[in-house]
Amino acid sequence: MDIPTIFTQPENFYSLACYTYILSGVICAVVRWFHMCRPFDQRSDYFYPARRQVTFFYAATALQLPYMLCPGDPGSWFFARSFGILYYPVCFALLYHRFFQMRHLWSKKLSIAYFCSPFLLLGALFVIVVFHQNDLLLPYKRLWECIMVCVSILLTYRLVKECRWVAKKVESYHTQNYSNESDFPFTFAKNMLYLPAVWLIVMWTLFLLDNQMVKAFIDLIIAAWHVLFLCRILHPSRPVSSKRSIDDMKTIEDENMEWILQENELLEKVVEATDNLILEEPCTEDEAGVTDETGVTDETGVTDEAGVADEAGVTDENNETDEANERQLIERNGENTRQRIEKEKWESVKNEVLTIVSHRYLEPSLKRIEVIRDVSAMNHTLAGTFITQVGFYRLVNAFRVRHYERLMESDSTSNLGQEIAAEMCGFKNRWGLANARKRLKDFDYELIERYVR
Repeated sequence: MDIPTIFTQPENFYSLACYTYILSGVICAVVRWFHMCRPFDQRSDYFYPARRQVTFFYAATALQLPYMLCPGDPGSWFFARSFGILYYPVCFALLYHRFFQMRHLWSKKLSIAYFCSPFLLLGALFVIVVFHQNDLLLPYKRLWECIMVCVSILLTYRLVKECRWVAKKVESYHTQNYSNESDFPFTFAKNMLYLPAVWLIVMWTLFLLDNQMVKAFIDLIIAAWHVLFLCRILHPSRPVSSKRSIDDMKTIEDENMEWILQENELLEKVVEATDNLILEEPCTEDEAGVTDETGVTDETGVTDEAGVADEAGVTDENNETDEANERQLIERNGENTRQRIEKEKWESVKNEVLTIVSHRYLEPSLKRIEVIRDVSAMNHTLAGTFITQVGFYRLVNAFRVRHYERLMESDSTSNLGQEIAAEMCGFKNRWGLANARKRLKDFDYELIERYVR
């Protein structure tokens, strides 16, 4: 029985594995570009923001064609093993930049340099390999390797910074808009954040081991991953209600902008009236029936021995000093009045938000926009500021956790299971409860204590 040639000649296996890797990438690129689920294709820029970048991510696998055709060529092999550590750091950074809609992250020149540097190197290697100019590569292999390593480290460092930035943004978006983790594709976002780390570890392993058999198995694994990842992202990961919520919030702000301006104008009138009252107070008569210190004569109405007015009839210089002090007093009183009014308004809005949440926190999928809608029309901006300071996720789930604790302490529900109790308190399940408790270790429950049912 003859053994197939592919098993007797390793180069054929290397070539076939690379072919599978390239073919899966090209097919996935075509599918990703032309296929979008309905009705999400009507808003492709929102639901598929990184579609072009993902297409390029897949299609770039075709750059390893020289290695597929000549796996035994030393130059082709050097190009193939260097490809991953240069290409994928930039690729993932661009994917995250687009998917999470980050702006003003880089300056224009830095962005161009960051994107072009690996492709200039890969392009140079590609030309050398295609035209069989190995005399430019192999004698200086160590130098080329050092250059690849240095550039890759710089690109990876930049990617790490971007991933940390994205992680903070994802966490902030989740905690400021949704009461439950399941309402936001939080798991998907977290998995995507760890994906570059796994990918780069694999690529660096391949580069350092310098083993073609290892690459062959990695190519087959990545080919399967291409298909699985495509199936995962064909359906949009963004919540359908998210865009609608943003539009609703924009509508609310537009509709109530006039009310907000009127409220500010009214506040200014109140402050102005208060200032006028303060101005009139120094002009009152004293107990002796004479004018105040700003322009009074003394009780006797006579001059002193030096023929000048005494202290009760002050000079112009003293009058100017008194007026300056009076103006400072007026300004200070006016500022105190403004601060008092702002504090009272802030406390009123805070009380309104907490009251609304206290009536709705048992809703399993409560959203930030729904709470702000219930706030009085002219307080939407302040309500949003307060929720941002506390964190919407933390605020709602603090109510739920406290409700759960009181429920379990009650004698009438002593035999109630954790799963049922957690669901009764607004959580998806007891695991959601446990995770919320973990996130709320530093929460000040005194803020909500008197509002909890």
